[in-house]
Amino acid sequence: MGVAPHSSKVEAPAAAAGRVVLIYAAFATIWILTSDAALEALLRDPAQWARAEMVKGLLFVAVTSALLYVLVRRLLRAMRDALLEEHAAQVASRRLQEEISREREDRQALASHCATLIEVARDIVLLIDPAGRIVEANRAAEEAYGWSRAELRGMTVRDLRAPENMGEVERQWQASASAEGVLFETTHRHRDGHVFAVEVSGRAIEIEGKLYRQSFVRDITERRQVEEEMKQRNEDLERFNRASVDRELDMVALKKRVNALSVELGRAPPFDLSAVNVAEAEFKR
Repeated sequence: MGVAPHSSKVEAPAAAAGRVVLIYAAFATIWILTSDAALEALLRDPAQWARAEMVKGLLFVAVTSALLYVLVRRLLRAMRDALLEEHAAQVASRRLQEEISREREDRQALASHCATLIEVARDIVLLIDPAGRIVEANRAAEEAYGWSRAELRGMTVRDLRAPENMGEVERQWQASASAEGVLFETTHRHRDGHVFAVEVSGRAIEIEGKLYRQSFVRDITERRQVEEEMKQRNEDLERFNRASVDRELDMVALKKRVNALSVELGRAPPFDLSAVNVAEAEFKR
């Protein structure tokens, strides 16, 4: 941001000096032309002219000195004001440049810090251009996919998808352009061909007027394994509970049969099933 030159606000010293000279020359010319005519009109005796000429000269010196004093003083004040204004403008400009430089350094430091965080992040971070090509990837992406960063640049998001999930790419790509972004699970593939489950968080970001996608990809293979184990354990527990209940019901039925046979033989029932009978009665209600 520039600062307007002081010459637009305060008269330049050279122009001011020229004005002083012109004013002085004009005054001197008028003085010379009018003073002689005035003396001739006022003094008829030539003998008095010599003294009058001396007085006129002294008066001329006094008046022109006063005039020069006023003009030079105004010139010096104008020059001082111009210098002060120029100095103030230079100070303001220097402070503005320092602030801009400091802000630029802060932004660069913040950008460097963010780049470091992305680089050392455990999750895969991909920056994808509007055509779907990867333009930047972090270290975790190299380790997860087996491709170097140079190889990943220029690959497309389809190149990372497992074949069985290829049909979802277009829908998820369009969804990532929304304000809320997109979060989904899918399957990616390694350079050697093996596949692994991932969770993808994608969002559109504008860079130099173009809509890029930034994706944070997390390998959820271990989480899927834990979920599968928990599911298997729950199924096993459910089967065990069902078998236990069935055995208990079979035991109750057997005890009822024994009690019934004992009654038929004139004996007392060997098993107390009063609690079971109460529970069945409550259940029937």
